[in-house]
Amino acid sequence: MFKAGFAATRAQARQLVSHRHIIVNGRTTNIPSFQVKPGDRIALKPKKGVQAIGRAALETSTAPSAGWIETDPDQLQALVKDVPPRAELPELSDVQLVVEFYSR
Repeated sequence: MFKAGFAATRAQARQLVSHRHIIVNGRTTNIPSFQVKPGDRIALKPKKGVQAIGRAALETSTAPSAGWIETDPDQLQALVKDVPPRAELPELSDVQLVVEFYSR
């Protein structure tokens, strides 16, 4: 939701999902860590308040949308085109340090 631009922050994206305002392939989900695959369609529920949040986030967003997500701002939908490349993922930890820790 955050990378598609439907939420202003990651916390807001997580809350939208946990409050069941997101539809993935026609089914409502409330799992913030839901794994999407290429070809999955993500949409906001057609509720007035939810749609307003999505439109406001799209209008105020200054970050470029991810290249692996195709966003349709008119329909408030997004299509996952591909798996994100590793270079686009945020560096949360040093992988080499984790490998060294567990190799003891």
